[in-house]
Amino acid sequence: MHKKKQNRGGFNERHPELETGEVWFVNIMLLPHFSSEVNERSIVDAWSDLANRYKTVRLGKVAYDRHGKGLPELRPVFIQKSERDARPN
Repeated sequence: MHKKKQNRGGFNERHPELETGEVWFVNIMLLPHFSSEVNERSIVDAWSDLANRYKTVRLGKVAYDRHGKGLPELRPVFIQKSERDARPN
């Protein structure tokens, strides 16, 4: 039986900031906008980790949920599709 590939990103599969050859990768928080419990160091470390692990990683400006609703506390991250496809799951 053939399984249909899930559309995990929803709206983000067509994100308006996508550049040629890119795919939406994840939304991340850069600054603690709404919770004093957010550890600012862990936010910086999360972006640094992505930037160190992926050569083609790029930070976008406006993040969306899978239905297209804006998420002002988050930012989208994009990478080249070829880099994503070359990495093991």
